[in-house]
Amino acid sequence: MASPDAYDDDGYSDEEEDEEDWQDTDTVGAWESWNKDHQVKSSQISDLVSVRDFKTLCRKSVQSLVDGSFDQARSNKTNLFTASELGLTISELTKLKDEMDPKKLLPTDGFPGLRRLDLSKVVSEESCFKSFKHHKLLRNILRKNPVTYGYNLVGSEPVKECPAKVPPGEVVLSVTVFHPINKQRDQEFVVLGSQKLTELRDNIVCHNDFFIKKDFSESPSSYHEQVDSLPNPPNVSPSAFFFINNTFYNDRRHSDSVDLSKPIMEWASVKERQQLARRVEQFTTDNMADTTFEELSLRLGYPYLFAHHTDCEHLIKFTDMRMFHQGVDPPSLVQYPRLSYRHRRQAIKCRMCRAAQPQWVTFNDDLATCSPCHFCEDCFTQFHYSKEGKKIGNFEAYPFHPTSH
Repeated sequence: MASPDAYDDDGYSDEEEDEEDWQDTDTVGAWESWNKDHQVKSSQISDLVSVRDFKTLCRKSVQSLVDGSFDQARSNKTNLFTASELGLTISELTKLKDEMDPKKLLPTDGFPGLRRLDLSKVVSEESCFKSFKHHKLLRNILRKNPVTYGYNLVGSEPVKECPAKVPPGEVVLSVTVFHPINKQRDQEFVVLGSQKLTELRDNIVCHNDFFIKKDFSESPSSYHEQVDSLPNPPNVSPSAFFFINNTFYNDRRHSDSVDLSKPIMEWASVKERQQLARRVEQFTTDNMADTTFEELSLRLGYPYLFAHHTDCEHLIKFTDMRMFHQGVDPPSLVQYPRLSYRHRRQAIKCRMCRAAQPQWVTFNDDLATCSPCHFCEDCFTQFHYSKEGKKIGNFEAYPFHPTSH
């Protein structure tokens, strides 16, 4: 029978799927085709790029547009083309533009005969123009209730201050997070170069964060008694690391966190292994909470690693690096990291009634036809317990959350 960690998105164990799928030659061919399509090609991976150097280079390029050197060069090119089309020299074209300036077409003494129309002398109660009456009504309303920026017009309670905005010249990176089991694209985020790695780590949602690894088969009522006091998600691991360019960025913010990279570093410290693979002697560690994305050097398209829950490993890829665009990107800092894509999970129904949403998942169940097997509350209770509430048969029961698959 399969263990609680051996089932995937569709609710079937890996052992069942492997035994069933690999008997079909078409399935074998489909797997080979998938594996071929998902191989990392060298042409899809960029060279090693420093995020900070990229930011500096882009700022210099933008500055050339701001100081006018780019506009001046474009204007000179336009003037040269216009002069050649009109058969004039540059000096003649400049003189012609100066003489035909619209500002010089106005009379030198202006328009003394015209004066500003004073509506206050025109508007009266007997006026036949409805627009003048509306103008007077609006003017009286504004005098009694002056509009003050930052406050509601209805009440006197001030509007909340605008959140901090993204500073100009910020770097924006796109990050793809893959599912730990089927390795398919699961989530995508947009992060800022000035943000810490921990901010991305706190926004990654994993099915293991919602799976409570405690057997409640002896007393399922005890779970209902404590469900309201459980955090959401109930099983977030305090320990995690990003592995990027031979460096383990560990999350050590919590006192009960464990350095997950320590066993790997000890394994890599053996001289015999270092002689066989020189790369392992280059492994280093750093603190995730003290590192920003600007401090990284990345290969776009290259698979890196995010690990938590001891053995839950997500591949991650940085797919894009660009400058912040005010007209496209949200301006508020609180909107980052921003979730730009989330895989739509397949809905799972109760195995018995095929209608209700499951509340329990059983493993090594003598009464079920598969492991794991999902049950709604009513089907689970009536099928596995007697009228006196005694457990029938041998099985393990765990609470099921829609996100825990």
